[in-house]
Amino acid sequence: INQSKPDRKGIVGELMDALIQKVLNSKPEEFPKYLDVFTKTAKEKHILFYFHNKPAQNFVEKYNFAGQIHNTESDYFHLNNSNFGGLKGNLYIKQKVIQDITIDEEGSVTKTVDVTLSNTARADGWLNSIYLNWMRIYVPEDSLLISKKVPKDLSSGQEFGKEVFRGYSATYPLNSTTTSFTYRLPFKVNPGEDYKMLLQKKPGVESVTMVIKINGVTKEQFDLREDREVTIKLK
Repeated sequence: INQSKPDRKGIVGELMDALIQKVLNSKPEEFPKYLDVFTKTAKEKHILFYFHNKPAQNFVEKYNFAGQIHNTESDYFHLNNSNFGGLKGNLYIKQKVIQDITIDEEGSVTKTVDVTLSNTARADGWLNSIYLNWMRIYVPEDSLLISKKVPKDLSSGQEFGKEVFRGYSATYPLNSTTTSFTYRLPFKVNPGEDYKMLLQKKPGVESVTMVIKINGVTKEQFDLREDREVTIKLK
């Protein structure tokens, strides 16, 4: 592939045409296999759907295939990174999120979220370079930012019924950067309640390593590959 070609992304359309032809020319007994791959890909948000036809749009939203941000009465977390000039560095970027949750005796919840991006490859002048990233984390509306460790350009606001904290970073090849936010949630946890959190994965990302701690103790650790609701027993 010639990186200087004006229509270098045209290969995506060519691949799509080839896939459609392969499916249409396949034997009927192969269709269940294709359906399994399609469903898995949609659940993991590698493909999203948008229709002008309202019933069709309602259908894909019902099965969470439209990429919408969901409302919830529990804790919420969504990480969204945008490559602003790192070529195709997403191929090599590994993401890890540590959520350190502190619940005091009155049930107030304070969270420190550390997001580490690791650029695992050398610079090659084409696919990989300095990964210039605009980060947004979406948390429950009216969460109060207490402190932050952001390489550059912090801003905050409200979008989609969530509080959003933003920051800019540059991750050099074979290096990593960590961005940190500490904030207080707008609700308390009542005695005897489970701790619930909805995690929504960004479309197009393979996975995010997720670590959830409560009062310093690791409660959950997994690779987030699709939207997931976590329930943690506190006692």
